[in-house]
Amino acid sequence: MSGTVQRVFVSYTHQDDVHNRAVLGLVQELRRLGVDAVIDRFFPAPEQGWPQWMDDEIDRADYVLLVCSKLYHDRATGRAPGEGGLGGRWEGLILRQAHYEALGRNEKFIPVVFGASEIPNIPQRLRGFTYFILPDGFEDLYRLLTSQPSISPEPVGPVRILRSGSDLAPMEEVSLNLASPVAGTGAATRLESPTWTPFESVDEIERWIGDCRRCSLAPTRERVVFGWGNPNADLLVVGEAPGSTDESASQPLSGPAGQLMNRVLSSMFGLTRDDVFLVTTVLCRPPRNRSPSKDELGRCGRHLKAYLSVVKPKFLMLLGSTACRTLLESSKGVMELRGELHRVGYPGGTALALATMHPAYLLRRPQEKRMAMEDYLRLKEVMNQ
Repeated sequence: MSGTVQRVFVSYTHQDDVHNRAVLGLVQELRRLGVDAVIDRFFPAPEQGWPQWMDDEIDRADYVLLVCSKLYHDRATGRAPGEGGLGGRWEGLILRQAHYEALGRNEKFIPVVFGASEIPNIPQRLRGFTYFILPDGFEDLYRLLTSQPSISPEPVGPVRILRSGSDLAPMEEVSLNLASPVAGTGAATRLESPTWTPFESVDEIERWIGDCRRCSLAPTRERVVFGWGNPNADLLVVGEAPGSTDESASQPLSGPAGQLMNRVLSSMFGLTRDDVFLVTTVLCRPPRNRSPSKDELGRCGRHLKAYLSVVKPKFLMLLGSTACRTLLESSKGVMELRGELHRVGYPGGTALALATMHPAYLLRRPQEKRMAMEDYLRLKEVMNQ
């Protein structure tokens, strides 16, 4: 973590008491946690006048949080009727000029919204960058502002010494051997049998899972988030765990990361989320959006195994280190596993698996999107053969 206190300017529109209190609460919480966050209400009458003050504060800040609402969007884009909201209009001009001078790059302006319904009010030029839905996304926002990653990289291991005349195979043969079921859990024993008893459909899997109580996630989750999409898909996408938006929508990858995934599927593969099958390594949201534990991954692993056996995908896209370690049975992180295709076996078939970064990571670190693009092109090339 950086020892420097970050200066954060919060840009917003005065629109009603509820909204204004929410903005002030956000700023005060950041200040309580060591971030030098400021808003106009801290400076009732700047000597240099409001336009110059706003320009100075935005220039001085390490980050600028844009609290996006319908009124903020309309004022920042010059579409709001009437004479009010001159501050919002001026800040919108500063934002557009900064974006222009940066040649479309963005390392400073961070949109935040109070609820997923406000996402359309994020300025168009910033929708492809990192944004946060509050209050659930506050921890991730704080991590970004204070340079505290949520996942630490694995230590770099020793270089593998190859025998003379040999080389590494282009694709590693991996057999999916997920954890055995919990003893005494009734229907789950069908996966404990030495002979795999296949499921006939996704619906049958979900009836079997039911109101699952097999791990420690059950008491805190709102609902089980089942797999979603085409049960005959060639491509199956595996994420880490449901988030709050996923839980509310009862679909995996429904939040901002899922929206980025939708754009990737459309632009790179000509597919929609209904053309592929989406699932997560665990089907219940962990508390505070933490990573799933080894025990939780093991107990939910048979659900993932069942989905694979029914969908029978030809290709897998593994998003992030948790999905990679689960499906590839590896202790390595995604950065070590990406760049090559891996063969994964499952009951009734095999699939070629691409390890790549999770869209949530790309939203936090948009500079890594070029590397992710290389991964998508590699998979697209193989899928088109």
